[in-house]
Amino acid sequence: MNYKKILTLALLTVLVWSCAKGKKTLTSNTLELKGKSFTLKIDKIAKHPKVGYPFNPVDEKEYKNVSKGNEYTVSFSKNGNSITIMPGEIKGKITKIEDKNIKEYELEKGLVANGRFDVWLDNNKLKAEYTIYGSGVPVISSERGLLTEF
Repeated sequence: MNYKKILTLALLTVLVWSCAKGKKTLTSNTLELKGKSFTLKIDKIAKHPKVGYPFNPVDEKEYKNVSKGNEYTVSFSKNGNSITIMPGEIKGKITKIEDKNIKEYELEKGLVANGRFDVWLDNNKLKAEYTIYGSGVPVISSERGLLTEF
């Protein structure tokens, strides 16, 4: 009878370990972008969202789904500290990382009033937000979508 309990316990341990092994957790390692290039396919857009300042987050309610959104090529430098977005050759640098599960880049070149590019992991998929600041309005547009490595 002890052998049955031991065998059952051993099987349960293997089962729990196997399930935990396949599950990714949100760590800085899962957001390893250094030297990689991606396609950003936009599936949500917020045009002229209501925000007080450009650095304020855009409320989820402001975004509308789009079926044929823009596509961008997003490339990260070898050290992961800078980004280039094409078309338009938009360039930016990483900002202070306050949350290791989100990387934010301040876009400093190629846009009239700058912008930001955020990357995060959502259900084991890389997502991004490309926000363009305005002159006279805090934000002109904010686009969100899936990043696919190529």
